[in-house]
Amino acid sequence: MAVDTSNGAMFVLRSGLTQTVEQIDPVTGTQTVLATFDGLGLSYPTIDPRSHTLFAAGLVVIQTFHEIEIVSVNERSGAMTVGQPINAIVGPLAFHHTHGDSELNG
Repeated sequence: MAVDTSNGAMFVLRSGLTQTVEQIDPVTGTQTVLATFDGLGLSYPTIDPRSHTLFAAGLVVIQTFHEIEIVSVNERSGAMTVGQPINAIVGPLAFHHTHGDSELNG
């Protein structure tokens, strides 16, 4: 689960045949699907509260190699992007703001 600290919005990654990013209303518990992914095992969600963007690491299997892609989802529009595969070990993602800039630390 990830929380947007600027507005209290809560988000969860739900796994199944397809994986979804869902927003949870903290008062009613209602879940709204923002984005759907096929074939990505998303983990380590975090939110940049300045841009209202959720980031997560996705495991991709290309032939016999495992690679990671960083996925972003705009929490307001549901628009998503998937970065190029990288051959690296990725742990929990976090944001550190310095001098008004967003910096993704992983």
